[in-house]
Parts: sequence; structure tokens; C-alpha cells
Amino acid sequence: MERQRLTELARLATDRPALELDDWQHDDLYGGVGAINDARHLQRYRGIGRDGAEAIPWSLVLKWFRPVGSDDPTWLSYWRREPLAFESGLLDDLPGGVVAPRCFGVDRYDDGAAGI
Repeated sequence: MERQRLTELARLATDRPALELDDWQHDDLYGGVGAINDARHLQRYRGIGRDGAEAIPWSLVLKWFRPVGSDDPTWLSYWRREPLAFESGLLDDLPGGVVAPRCFGVDRYDDGAAGI
């Protein structure tokens, strides 16, 4: 991920619009129901940023979505379903105390999409 995009996302995650990144690292995450055996499926980015003199820790999870399964939106295996659900805002206010992960955006690429 490019430094500029990562800085934008870390600012959103920390609610610090002036945050500047010092350094960061990313780790591959594995497991879960339906996980794709690919090191790029889930990645955690984390680091320390600075807001003035204050050091601010931050962390984000990036989830890759690839065009596997069906391209038919009526099929259960439709690969765009989760990114579209996050973009739609339907997951922002779920009933019954259910909470979806906070999503800061979906970036689209030639080979799929990434939700952050």
C-alpha cells in the first residue's frame, strides 16, 4: 500500500487529521471461515504516527476480494457482495446490538478490490 493512502486511512482510524506516519509494518493474517489460502487475503497494518509531538499508535486490517466464484449477484458466491455491502452503508447501523467492522473504504484494482 502506498504511503499517502496509508496515511489517509491511519488519520481516519485515529480521528487525527494531522497525523503523520513515522513507520509501519504489515503482517499476513490467516484463518476464518471461507478464508482463501493466500497471504494477501488479510493483512494487518500497524505503526506509530505523530500528531505534533504526541506519538499515536494505529492499526488497520486490509481484506482482499478477488474475482473468484460467480459474477452473478444472485449467487451466494458472488465475489463483490461484501465490498458492495460496506460501500452501501447498510452495515453502518445494524439492529439488535450487531456491529460490523468499521470500513474506511473499498479500493478497486484490476485484479479485485480491497476493503480497509
